[in-house]
Amino acid sequence: MALQSQMINAGTRSQFMMSRTRPRRPRRWPLIAIVTVVLASLAWLVWPERDSNESPGELDPALVAAADETETAPAVALPSADASPAANERGSFAARRNTASPSAPATSGTRSEPAREPGAVAVTTPPPSPPAPVAESTAAKPQPLPVLSASESVPAQNRVSAPPPAGRIATLVALADSEPVETRAALTEAYLSGTLAPADARLVLATLDRINARLLFSPEPVQNDPFSRIYLVQPGDSLERIARRETAGGADWRFLQRINRIKNPRGIQINQRIKLPVGTFHAVIDKSDFRMDLFLVDNGNRVLVASYPVGLGELNSTPEGLAKVRKGSKLIDPEWYNPRTGEYFAAGDGKNPIGEHWIGLSSLAEGDRLFDGYGIHGTIEPDSIGKSVSMGCVRMLPEHVEVVYEMLTEPESTVEVRR
Repeated sequence: MALQSQMINAGTRSQFMMSRTRPRRPRRWPLIAIVTVVLASLAWLVWPERDSNESPGELDPALVAAADETETAPAVALPSADASPAANERGSFAARRNTASPSAPATSGTRSEPAREPGAVAVTTPPPSPPAPVAESTAAKPQPLPVLSASESVPAQNRVSAPPPAGRIATLVALADSEPVETRAALTEAYLSGTLAPADARLVLATLDRINARLLFSPEPVQNDPFSRIYLVQPGDSLERIARRETAGGADWRFLQRINRIKNPRGIQINQRIKLPVGTFHAVIDKSDFRMDLFLVDNGNRVLVASYPVGLGELNSTPEGLAKVRKGSKLIDPEWYNPRTGEYFAAGDGKNPIGEHWIGLSSLAEGDRLFDGYGIHGTIEPDSIGKSVSMGCVRMLPEHVEVVYEMLTEPESTVEVRR
């Protein structure tokens, strides 16, 4: 008979022995892992979407354009709150321009192509063709043409004006008193032909000066002169009102006082006969000759009415091109700061280097700032006329710039500076 302890041990050992002979369960996790990998591989192969790390060159161009517009448009329309006032104003201006009608040219600070609505896909819809030109446009509006642009701005061999035949100038000079109207027109075209010998050119200018002393700078009416007319003073008239109403900005009221030799501008009488110029005065400055020519132009016709010597900018600093009289810039007895020394000259100061008259200039083309800061003015240094010594402005003798001040008006008159 076995002891109790022996019975326990035997049972334990017997149980252990039987557990070692029991069949093992199969391990399933390797199979599950293999199946998972296979299914994942199949899913990746048939899944319709592409990886998010695709190269940019394989993206749909339409989506790229849409995303680009969506990101950039709010930056123009909504400037940041902490931006400077100037930056905010630029941003609001761009936003207004972007909402303009399709016919208006779009503008942008960073892109050259027309702006589109944010999020619009440019590829799905073909862009509309450019609209036909219309009368009103945001582009620069047509301005008065330069007085010499028709033929004199092209090479000499292509000019319309032909050189006068031998002896023609002498013949015209002889007719200056008997046929002043026709002679002035013919001498003007001969002068503009650019073919005159220096001696003939001086003779033509002297003859034109004598003719214009009668046709323009005197109250004498001359029959058949298309560039002047007679006006009868009406009740309530003044020279300023007559100049503004009857000459359409063709001349300052002081010019009417000058040519009619009126001593007291407040003393004109009802039914008084006053001579008025017809047309608009324009200036052409020839830098090579240090000369300013004044033309009276009306309905495509032109006559040379005055010619004055000028001084120009040192180191060829006087800009070349087409300018107009800057609005609100004509001044009498102006104050002036010397931009180089900072010295200040009060109005009426006899030591003021720019004299008693100032005519500011600006470029005729919109947005062009070539002539900003430049002008036509007098001088207290008469010896500087005919030389290049100014800071870039056009200098004239006091008695000459006074007449030019009265002739050139804003914004009708043009000033062409030529080499």
